[in-house]
Amino acid sequence: MVRRLLRRRHNVLSLRPDIQQRRRFLRPHDDPHCESCQDAGHGRFGDDDDDDDDDDHDAEYDNRTVYDHDNTVFGVLGLGVPDDHVLHFGFEIELNTRNDNKYEAARAFISRADRRGIVKHDGSIGYGRTGIELISAPLSLDAIRFLIGQAFHNNALHDDAFTDATCGMHVHASRSALTASQIAKLVRFIHEPNNCKFMESLAGRPLADCQWASLSHRTSWKQAFVAAASGPWRMSDFFRYSALNLTNHDTIEFRIFASTTQVMRARANVEACAALLAFCATASHSLTASSRYETFCSFVGRRRRDYPHLVWLLSTIVAPAVAQVSPSLVSSV
Repeated sequence: MVRRLLRRRHNVLSLRPDIQQRRRFLRPHDDPHCESCQDAGHGRFGDDDDDDDDDDHDAEYDNRTVYDHDNTVFGVLGLGVPDDHVLHFGFEIELNTRNDNKYEAARAFISRADRRGIVKHDGSIGYGRTGIELISAPLSLDAIRFLIGQAFHNNALHDDAFTDATCGMHVHASRSALTASQIAKLVRFIHEPNNCKFMESLAGRPLADCQWASLSHRTSWKQAFVAAASGPWRMSDFFRYSALNLTNHDTIEFRIFASTTQVMRARANVEACAALLAFCATASHSLTASSRYETFCSFVGRRRRDYPHLVWLLSTIVAPAVAQVSPSLVSSV
């Protein structure tokens, strides 16, 4: 079914940023990255020991390229205040580095990011000294796709950085642009047991028992509505390392994706988040319909021009994997 819905060939065009959106950012406390978690001692992969390790090595950082976690993308780049209730996205891409070449990898990203991203040390990756985190500024969907293309074109970081099992990609979306109903539907979709294989294929890694992006935390749609309406300070039904982190005040965080340095995959990940939010915002989708991945694929298929990289991901990677465990799709894929 997924391939049938997406069967028409499409051209992945070179996406240019919305120039007016490029400099429109969230408020400093709306940073769509895990820096907003730092007050609680969270916000990145790793345990409490990593926080201690980071403090021990702060003096060794070249703070013009690799920053510690006390710095924010807003403070480093001096970003301004955007309009409220405008949907922005931001990514965090965790990478390991070869032969401790984190400064070379950081300089490569920073030079290509053109003041739209910074790099931080991540002590939870590799041996604690080789991990970095590429953090984008909050941007429109078009602008963040353009940034990904600039940053990873021709495997720009491949010689110095790579992904491994300790690395993930997180995508944040500004919370003020979302409704309680939209967030509740999103929670139900992501944690729907029948969607587990689909979500894992979409994410590019196992999630059922994932320590950092768990799908094992189930909640009913009623709980989701109550939690979404109550705000992050009342998120007793959720936890930070859920596949969808709702504990931040100003953003929601998709924690599901495996890390990547591939342009197509990174863009597809961000588009998947944008498409899920748009899908859950559609009033015609009931709670039941909005929890079915088949309905979501149909939605994306009708909007393939908006999400070309996601269409590629669904048709070439997700569909074959889901068909292996979903007999109802075998005959139509």
